[in-house]
Parts: sequence; structure tokens; C-alpha cells
Amino acid sequence: FGARAGVPTQIGFEYRLQTGLHSNSHPQETNSFSSIIQLDGVKPLRVRFAAAHLGKASSILLTSLKDGQQHRLDTEVLKAWGNISAMLNGNAVRMDLLVAPGDEGVFAEVDSVIWPMLNSVSPDRGPNGPALATLCGDDNRVPSSDNRVGRIPGCTAWLISNGAVLCAGHCTDNNGNLSGSFEVNVPASDSDGSPNAAAVADQFPINTGSVQWGNGSVTGDDWCVFGLNANSLGENAHLKFGFFRVSQANPGTDATVRITGFGVDNTPTGSSANACCSQNSSGTCTHRGCNSRNRTQQTGTGDLDNLNTDGAARYWNYDADTEPANSGSPIIWTATGFTIGIHTTGNCTAGSDNYGTAFAFAPLANAMNSFPGGIPRYMDNTSYPGVLVRDGNIFRPFQTLSEAYSTAPNNATVHVVEGTFPKSRAGNVTTIGSGSSKTVTFRAPVGRVHVGE
Repeated sequence: FGARAGVPTQIGFEYRLQTGLHSNSHPQETNSFSSIIQLDGVKPLRVRFAAAHLGKASSILLTSLKDGQQHRLDTEVLKAWGNISAMLNGNAVRMDLLVAPGDEGVFAEVDSVIWPMLNSVSPDRGPNGPALATLCGDDNRVPSSDNRVGRIPGCTAWLISNGAVLCAGHCTDNNGNLSGSFEVNVPASDSDGSPNAAAVADQFPINTGSVQWGNGSVTGDDWCVFGLNANSLGENAHLKFGFFRVSQANPGTDATVRITGFGVDNTPTGSSANACCSQNSSGTCTHRGCNSRNRTQQTGTGDLDNLNTDGAARYWNYDADTEPANSGSPIIWTATGFTIGIHTTGNCTAGSDNYGTAFAFAPLANAMNSFPGGIPRYMDNTSYPGVLVRDGNIFRPFQTLSEAYSTAPNNATVHVVEGTFPKSRAGNVTTIGSGSSKTVTFRAPVGRVHVGE
């Protein structure tokens, strides 16, 4: 079910279960089938459905026997989740088939149980291959709770201002596939470092059809752009948690940057000193003895060194602490709060720096500017570092409605960042596009927008 640099991110185990056909002629919902799904050694787990017919209002209810967390899947939710449940803690769940009044021929068929492999990750890449560790001296990371940054299988990802999500390209499999969910409010791991899944409502399934990526052989060509589907409550992650703005500006040498993510942690050693919590692409264990902070959100700061230009590649050097599974973390310019790139590479223990793909790398910038398709332009009434001319690019968004309408091409869609916008800078435009035949669509993908004086 997917591998990253040769390391599985999800492993599927065949598990056959059929409910049979059920109908309900009663006025109340009926529980027509119930069974325990259990697989020793697999935790947390996901349930995959080979087929299902849930009628107009019937559903499948999965309940973790460890903590009681539930995921209810009707026809639409099952489709949004790609016929796979959210992660549920423990190695056993109860499955109930709830048949709504009047529904006929309702059934579900399970074909496998999936182990998300949250704790089996490929180390961050070094210039000459996987690095064994990426701390720049002592581990200075501290726990954090920024829900703009989430955990995905084996990596970290984060939300940006146009509704997209960014991570490292090597977080995908060798064909650019990315699966699983974006988790926030991740709980503590067990004392031996075994990760626990977030609450079902805090899991947002990855839109597998939206992935754009690059994973070249050189540092700096390592990036991924994708979208998310709604969570089990129908909520949008960007609307609920916010987002980062992005910048192509150069903060300069010795500027402070912050790396926030879900890296492994074995300092201090957890309760099982020999348990492996990270392995490289050859299957060799690189980290043992992880603790309860393993694969939970932590953050740390360090100095930015410089922007490297290696052929067409563009990447940053910095000495902020990271560890394997920090791959994909935002590189945050602390003075402004803007992000300047994607953390990808660990090399501090080799006497150099950690690395990350810069937004100046053209393929990444183009993918961000083309999300989510069509002819997108962007609008944001916020000052962007070093930007004097606003042309509708995600790094230089329009600032007013009149600028956006007059400059955007016909049939463009303008994605507007949440906030309040004047109709023009001078405040004297009362009609936008009077007499024009141009069509421009305005959308607010990440929050509420108010246009007016």
C-alpha cells in the first residue's frame, strides 16, 4: 500500500469479512451485523473495504476497543476516505452495520487491515544518502501545538494560504503516491515510543488525486503539494486551524528560522531501549529506544546560513534541530511568521547543516501557483516581505478587488485569503468591471472574506 524510499508507509494484511445483505422495514435504525476485527501486532489500524452498499442513510460504525474512538462511514464519507477508515488505536475494533429505515440490500465487505507504520520511517535525506541523525548538537526541540502543522505517515506536512498542503517529495512512494491522513492534536506516544493516532475528528484524509511532487537526485529537488478531504465531521482543515503564508524573500545569513514537526525522539531513552523506531531505506535500524515524545509535535530554532544554488536547485542551509520524520516540516522565518521552504534533509551530524527546498525552486513554485488547477490567482491584504509589485502570484498576491479583476485573465479564479479587503487602495472604486465582458471567479478557500470600505 505504498513505500517511501523503499520503506513501507502502510502495510496491508489480508482480512476477509462479509456482512451479508440486510434490509430494514422498521421505523428505527437497526444494528444488523456486528463483529470484532483484530490483528495482533498491528496498532493503530485502519480497515479497508473492498465493496459496500449503504443505501440512502445506512452506515458502518467502527469502534476502537482500546479507547472507544469511533468512525462512522456512510456512502459519502466512505468515498471521501477512499474506502479506508480513519486510524483507530489498539489492535482491535468492533464493526457494526447500522441499517436505516427503508434501506435494502445493505452490506459491507472487508478485504484487509492496514498498519499505518507511523513509527517506521526513512531518515531525512543527506546529500549522499540517508543520514543517521540530524540533531545539531544537543536536542533543543520542545513540545508544541501548532495545528497548521500535521503528521502524515512517516513525515510532516503543513497548511498554506491557498488551501494546499506541503511536504517533502520523498514522503511519497516511488511513483508519487501519497496516502493516509493529516493528523493534528497528536497524543503522546506510549513509553516505548509506539505512536498513538489522533482522535478521528482530528484526521483529514489526503486527497490522493491531487498530489504533485518532485524527488530528484540532488538536494533541493524534493517537494510535494497536495490537498485534503474533509474530516469525519465535514470540516475543512484550513478553515479550522489556519495556515502559513509563503515567501520567496531571502531573510539573510544568521536570521532565525523555526522547524516544527513530528520527528522521532529517543533522548532520553524510552522504556524499551532496544525497540527500533526508525530505519533507513535498506531496512537498517537507525534509532532505538524512543520515548513518549516520539512522533509528536516538537519545535526548535536555529540560524539560517545561506541559499544554495546548485544548478536549477534552490535550497536553504540552517542549524535548527530535526530528526527523521521531520521531513516535510515548514521552514519558518521567525521575524515575519512567513515560511520560506520545506525541510527535507538531515546533515548536521556530518559536520554541515540541515537542508530544505526553497520556494525559489521553480518546479515547486509552479506547483504551488497552479493549485488546485485551472487558472488560479491569489489575493491577500497582508504585506509580504520584500514585495513591491503584486501580480497575483501566491508569493505576490493582489491586494485589492479592483487589482485582481483588472489584472487577472479572463475565466481566472482568484483565491482570496481570509480578511477584510478594500475595493481599491484609494477607496474610490464603486463598481468593479463595469462594461467589461471578462469573467473572474472569486473564492475564499481558507476563511471568511469581507470586501468593502
